[in-house]
Amino acid sequence: MNHLVLTVIAADKAGQVERIAQTIAEHNGNWLESRMSRMAGQFAGILRIAVPAESHDELVDALQALGERGIRVLIAESGIEPSCSWKPIAMSLVGNDRPGIVRDITRLLAEQGVNVERLSTDVRPAP
Repeated sequence: MNHLVLTVIAADKAGQVERIAQTIAEHNGNWLESRMSRMAGQFAGILRIAVPAESHDELVDALQALGERGIRVLIAESGIEPSCSWKPIAMSLVGNDRPGIVRDITRLLAEQGVNVERLSTDVRPAP
């Protein structure tokens, strides 16, 4: 099996995920994992799929053809993930918003050799 990592973005409307899933299923692909979200009228996600080698090229062509339906797909070949030799941690930060805050925090983490695997940010009103 070949593994692909897809990034998708499209206008937010009903049926977008089904169109992507149908395309994958029609080419014997297996949807393994995903993270998807709606933001500012757009729908975006990243997903990992497995596809038999004999269906790979046809699936890639079909995914790229989704652009005709307004679904942009970026495809990356996925290799074998290295075994985990580090300890995962979860961290939650709260602070006053300002331009560059994400850059500053991620720079500090990178300087310490921290690999950010998942990041979620938002801005909330405060009294």
